[in-house]
Amino acid sequence: MAERKSVSFLLIVVCLLAAGVVLIIQVNSLNREVQASPAQPPGTAGIIAAARKGDARELERFVSSKADVNAAIPDSLAQPGESGMTPLMFAALSGKADAVEVLLKAGAKVDARAKDGRNALMYAAGWSDAAAVRSLIDAGARLDARSEDQWTPLMLAASRGTIESLDALIAAGANMEYKNRWGQTALIGAALVADVEKVKRLLRGSPLNATDAGGLTALNVACGGSEESDPVVAALLEAGADPRIADSDGVTPLMRAADRGNSARVAAIIKAGAPLDAKDNSGRSALDWAMARDDDAGEAVARTLREAM
Repeated sequence: MAERKSVSFLLIVVCLLAAGVVLIIQVNSLNREVQASPAQPPGTAGIIAAARKGDARELERFVSSKADVNAAIPDSLAQPGESGMTPLMFAALSGKADAVEVLLKAGAKVDARAKDGRNALMYAAGWSDAAAVRSLIDAGARLDARSEDQWTPLMLAASRGTIESLDALIAAGANMEYKNRWGQTALIGAALVADVEKVKRLLRGSPLNATDAGGLTALNVACGGSEESDPVVAALLEAGADPRIADSDGVTPLMRAADRGNSARVAAIIKAGAPLDAKDNSGRSALDWAMARDDDAGEAVARTLREAM
């Protein structure tokens, strides 16, 4: 009997020792995690949340409580693409100019950069309104700041922002000649989204026949677009865009228009002086491109081309 009690007592001691070892390991692991994660400034999560919503009143409350207006979002809270973003960037992205103003008045750094190199003006140009863009320009934001992919605020406004934001950047003197990582100018970006009003604004100072990394001009891009691109093609031709420039595959604007089956576009490009006998790197002419469609639209384009020969 005494022997069984001794064995039971020994088992209890062993179990307690094992539990103690496990507890020590867990505590040490927790300490390492705490040491590895830098403490975030008081109010950071709250001010980021308020900036995301563009809530000017809530931002004023955080500013009054001395929250850091320049604190970057903690990685634990960041969604894809948000790494390094500050409250000012989130406010600009929200599209709320009053929220941007609150942070600027509180001393937010106007040219702070996120991990991808974007500043607040880039977010405002692409996703906000002209009031936010003007506020940031007035606060001294760099007009021609470049992201990692070499986008500028003007390019973002041309590709996805409002016409008013584009106007504000042009009026402030934004450079129209810069190219992004893919060699696209702001004009090419506007042609890609078939926005004729933006194209017309940019025609006042952009290099008309600039080419991207694939040799595409704004005209070549527009000629490959849907019917929504017809006004863009017309505006570019009226401004003197060269219809003879082929891309790196030898494809001309006329070939792209023929491939789209757009007879009116083909006729306009021919009238502007496009060469009918040009061939791409595979030896195909505009007529070949039209016939390859094997449909009524292709036949109509082929007739237009033959009549012009």
